Order: sequence, then structure tokens, then C-alpha cells
Amino acid sequence: MSGHDITDENLESLSLETDRRSFIKLALGALALGAASYTGIRSFLKPSQIPGLVEGASFKRGHTLLTGGFKIPGKKMSSKVVIVGAGMAGLHAGWWLKRNGFEDFIILELEDEVGGKSRYKTNKSSESPLGAHYLPLPNKEAFHTIELLKEMGVLTQESANGNVFKEDYLSFAPRERLFIHGRWQEGIVPNNGIGPSQKKQMEKFFSIMEKYKWSKGKDGKFAFSIPMDLSSRDSKFLSLDKITMKDWMKAEGLSNEYLDWYVNYCTLDDFGTPFDQTSAWAGIHYFAGRRGKNKDSDEDMVLTWPEGNGRIVKHLRSKLEGHIQTGKIVKKIKSSKNQVFVLVDDQA
Repeated sequence: MSGHDITDENLESLSLETDRRSFIKLALGALALGAASYTGIRSFLKPSQIPGLVEGASFKRGHTLLTGGFKIPGKKMSSKVVIVGAGMAGLHAGWWLKRNGFEDFIILELEDEVGGKSRYKTNKSSESPLGAHYLPLPNKEAFHTIELLKEMGVLTQESANGNVFKEDYLSFAPRERLFIHGRWQEGIVPNNGIGPSQKKQMEKFFSIMEKYKWSKGKDGKFAFSIPMDLSSRDSKFLSLDKITMKDWMKAEGLSNEYLDWYVNYCTLDDFGTPFDQTSAWAGIHYFAGRRGKNKDSDEDMVLTWPEGNGRIVKHLRSKLEGHIQTGKIVKKIKSSKNQVFVLVDDQA
């Protein structure tokens, strides 16, 4: 090492005649070198600043509904159908109208980009989702979704034993990992380090969910379906909407820290509410509403893309050119005998 290093050899070579001033100079030189080295290491290890921003809804535009400040409407437009919102529901509605030959409609969107919670971002190297990032394999009764996926080239063949999907878009296992008790495990259902009684409760929970998945009401409909509107209206299932998921689990003898954590995680992820604020109907629907299957595979799969469900948004947007108007705040909707008036503030 170059510079002033204090070693045993240095100290031995110092003669008794070395005055105090020389020794102090030597010591200070070593300290200076050490400080410089520390500064260099600290500079080297200092993490680089990663730029970023918070993405979300245009709250300033939304707040104008409270604060006012709307422009006086400068022009009138007429259309047989006005769709408010260009999230997935609005885009699908427009797509279905156009697919069936109906053209006289407009879609009004508050944001500058369509897609709602399925929007995505593009950078120099890739695309990434800003929200919804996968699609469960559709149930047989999800006719509209099946037609859309066929149009997109994602669903390539329909079969009684399960549809055939393009493998590029299927997410195979392993998809998720959970860090528990100091170790990683595959899947997010807690397994490592949990006791026999807790595992038994897990098995009982999923067994009940499997029964609900194939249960039907007096009306002949599945208890839980996607789309949700196709679910049975049988009162024995609808009564689950009167209690919370947490209370239902306790009544069924299904309550331990691991199962509670998992179900709570699922309701937070899908509904934004903990399981003690989510109805049992909604909570069970999360687990029992999906019956979609890929042919020749029993594995639970989902469809996904680099930009998440933004891939679906892109397809729908491409089919709706000329019908979408962004930057439009719908202030008021008023219906009369023969017409519906929509007051719109143009923020574009």
C-alpha cells in the first residue's frame, strides 16, 4: 500500500531520537489515507438515484366535480349510445356494439389514456402493467370473453374437455413464491413450517371451495360464476352476502394465523378490503368462481402478457378508433322522456 502506513516495522525503525512532531505527522498521514479510503468506498457503495413517479387516476380532474370550475358547454353532440368510462367494461361494451354492426356510439373517458385499472406503460426496453396483469381462463359461460380471445388469436380451439390457448400467453407454474419461516416456498398458500392441525384446516378450506365451485342453485345456475351476473340467485348462496368472510370461516371452524393471512391477502388483492370487511359471498366467489380449463392440463393457469391486461386494452382500442374521446369529465347525466343529456367538460 502506498502512503503512510503504520506497521510494526515502521514503529521499530523509529529511533528514540524521533521527536514528537515527526511521530504526529506520521500518524496524521495514516489517518488521512484511511479517511480518503473510507470516502472512496462510501462513494463507490452509494446507491444511484432511481427516478420514479406515482401513477394513478387524475385526481385533479376528479376533484373538479367537487370544486366546480367547469367550462360552459360550447357545442352539442348527439349519439344513440354514450358509454361513460373507457375501462375494461366500457371498452368491451363498445367492442361488442361494433362487432354486431352498431356504429352510432361514443365512449367518454376522463383520463388521457384508456384502460382504467388495466393500463400499461411503455419504456425503451419493454412494456409493463400499471394494474391488472392476468386473466383467469374463462368459464364456458363467459361467451363474450371467449369470443374476444378467439378474435385476438389467444384461444385457438374450443373443446368440451377444455379450450386450447396459445402457450405463449399461458403462465405455467411456478408463478409465485412465499418467504415464510426464513425460507422460500413455491406458491403463496403457506406450507413450510405449519403444523398438522393447520394443514388439515387448509385442506378442509379448499375442499369446501371446490364443492362451491361446482354447486348449483334451484335456478340451475352455478353458485358462483364469472361474469358475476350469471351466478345463481338462490337464497342459500345470497345469504352469504350478509356475513363477512372472517365470520363465515370462524363458523366453519376454519381459523388459524396462516389460513387467515392467506384469505385476507386474497381479498385485499382482489377487492381492496380485508377479509373482515369482505362479504362471505364475495370471498368465496374469489375461490369458487373460476372453472376455466386448458385442454389436457389440470394445472391452474392464467393468461398474461408483458404489459398485463394492457394487451387486451390495445386490441379493444384498435377496434374502436373514432369512437373514443379522452380527457372528458362527465359532470351530470339527466334523463327525460325520450332523451338522456350528458354534460361533459372537455379537459383534452
